[in-house]
Amino acid sequence: MKKNLIYGLYVTLFISVLFVIFSLPVLRQIIFAFELKSFDFRQNIHTKAQNVSPDITILAIDDNSLEILKDKYGAWPWDRIAYVEAIDFLEKAGAKQIVLDLMFVNKSDEPTSDKKLINSIKKNQNVYAAMNLDDISSIEHPPIPKHLEADVTNNGSVQFPVYKNYRPILSELINETKNIGMINCQRDFDGISRGTPSFVGYKNNLYPYLGLKAAADYLNIKEFKITKENDLILNGKKYQLQPNGYMILNWYNNSFNSVPFWQMKKNPSVFKDKIVFIGVTANSMYDIKSTPISSNVAGIELQSTLFNNILDNNIIKRTSSFTTWLIAVLLGILIGIFTLNSNTAFASLSLFGATLGSYWLITLILMDYSNLWIDTTFTSLALVLTFIVSYVIKYKNKSKDFDYTYKLATTDSMTGLYNHRFFQEQMTFQIENAKRYNGKFSLILIDIDFFKKFNDTYGHQAGDAVLKQVAELLKKSVRTSDIVARYGGEEMAIILPNNDFDHAVIAADKICKKIASTPFQLNAKVTTNVTISLGVSTFPDNGETPQELIEYSDKGLYAAKENGRNQVGRI
Repeated sequence: MKKNLIYGLYVTLFISVLFVIFSLPVLRQIIFAFELKSFDFRQNIHTKAQNVSPDITILAIDDNSLEILKDKYGAWPWDRIAYVEAIDFLEKAGAKQIVLDLMFVNKSDEPTSDKKLINSIKKNQNVYAAMNLDDISSIEHPPIPKHLEADVTNNGSVQFPVYKNYRPILSELINETKNIGMINCQRDFDGISRGTPSFVGYKNNLYPYLGLKAAADYLNIKEFKITKENDLILNGKKYQLQPNGYMILNWYNNSFNSVPFWQMKKNPSVFKDKIVFIGVTANSMYDIKSTPISSNVAGIELQSTLFNNILDNNIIKRTSSFTTWLIAVLLGILIGIFTLNSNTAFASLSLFGATLGSYWLITLILMDYSNLWIDTTFTSLALVLTFIVSYVIKYKNKSKDFDYTYKLATTDSMTGLYNHRFFQEQMTFQIENAKRYNGKFSLILIDIDFFKKFNDTYGHQAGDAVLKQVAELLKKSVRTSDIVARYGGEEMAIILPNNDFDHAVIAADKICKKIASTPFQLNAKVTTNVTISLGVSTFPDNGETPQELIEYSDKGLYAAKENGRNQVGRI
């Protein structure tokens, strides 16, 4: 339990560091680009039917209408009498609202048409026209009338888009009707339109987006309130605003009912009690946008989709950065701890895949049923990296455990040298290797002189100290390829691969002198000298089996003792 808790803290720290790293401008842009694509993916997979409202109809100025009505209204831009006729017809047909996603800029060549249009919009309180702001500072226009301002109480931290100027439409419309909405809208950096502004700013005042203006009037909303959480309150319902004041649209499975402008008068009943949006859908007019669900959406559909989202309370809500971090931490801890404790790589990989897949499925369902956009890119990346790091740590620990177990099985606990069993295995291996490559290797057997005296005189602890210090000197006196082992009791052995008899004797003699010249600390008060006797054998000159080589070295060792000890014995 304690181990899992500690590792959970490490995972939290690891993901927090990742969060900071990926918050750097360049990386944040890359992460955001992938996140936008994941949003588009989820918008295109609707498990719940999200259909447009049957109360919304688009009166489309399409390519056919431009061609068919060319003789009647002239080449584009049409004579404004076209919209006068449309407004009058729709009013008689019983349309609830008429929203023109069109800007009537400058006076036309037909003053009579302008006057009729102005009168038609003024007398019908349910008709809306469009205008937009810009940053052309070289031209100064009269102030925008106060009645076009939105009454907004902003208690949040939203920073709405602000423009330096505006593009004026007919002055009579600006001055004499309040039903004017802005149509400024920016695409995301990848060129796709995923949302629309709620309000735009000009000279410390805010002006509503056209679709929002029409929807607010439809709901009889006069004042706009924004909470501390950046939610726009409309009829008691919350609509989340992004930090830049945009509202993320929730796109629908099907298209709005659309009637080509040239067929408008064929069936008046289709407009009864409908909200009618009038706008250009012709590809030739360049008001075509890419959205998450299509690369060919007319600008008028942004207005109608926003209107529909407000009616349905379907605006997308995006979770905060803290929520993203918290989800990544919790799932990362789950994956990390399970990976460390799982018995097999398959089990670890299966849980990781199941967790990541379930998370994506949940984010899809939540967007579909709760209009909630939960970030997937950072969380997915954090989980992948957490899994990889946990897997590496797991098998690094396993490797350490294996090394430790192997060391326990092959070394002598007293001296730290290889044990007798490992020595015998290596003797067999060296013989087979030498036979294969027609080579040689040598064996040195070592016995500590008068070892019993140390135990009898100074106690067994002194004897243990001698064994440990002799073992340490032996390890330091040989090559890295040589194998030093405790043969038994006070006897030790050294296997010297690729070494003939003469070189082995030289090595043994150096070791003998090294031991004899080194003072040994038996305890805190006693320091003494120690000597050893040695015997040497070489494969295949002195034997072809481990037993024969050991016997030959043992004879040399016996000869060294017979001749006074502290030397390499020779037969």
